[in-house]
Amino acid sequence: MHKARLLPPFALQLRPSRIFLILVLCVLALSAVLLMLYQPRMWALIPLQCLLGWFALRTNGWGNSHRVLRIEVDAHGRMWWLQTDQVMQVQLRDHCFVSPLFVIVNVTAAGRHHRCLLLPDSADQEALRQLRVYLLWFHPEAERDTPAVLEKP
Repeated sequence: MHKARLLPPFALQLRPSRIFLILVLCVLALSAVLLMLYQPRMWALIPLQCLLGWFALRTNGWGNSHRVLRIEVDAHGRMWWLQTDQVMQVQLRDHCFVSPLFVIVNVTAAGRHHRCLLLPDSADQEALRQLRVYLLWFHPEAERDTPAVLEKP
């Protein structure tokens, strides 16, 4: 039997990304300028673009009071998300995405799916590196299901 390997616990204190803010504002300004240059009669779409930009910013934590403030991982590999009003133990889903430019964390908590986009300025660099390593190399023990094909005894 193998002993469970303990991980060094770590935590990420999250903050809304300024990179994401600049990206959304640039796309919004560019689309408004292009709309006014090439389709000036459709100026009424500009408030809709602003509304969509606001929704995009809220998903990254800007103006959202219910955002994830902190992600913690304990020595046993359990992940906790701390929001303004609750603490959730979450289970990682298989399709998290890790790259040097950003990290998408997909989790399940209480039967609901949650996701979090982390850009390089969303957290401390060392804590973000630890999260990348955790997502790439930590594999929780697979649940043991009965095999689809039963072998003859």
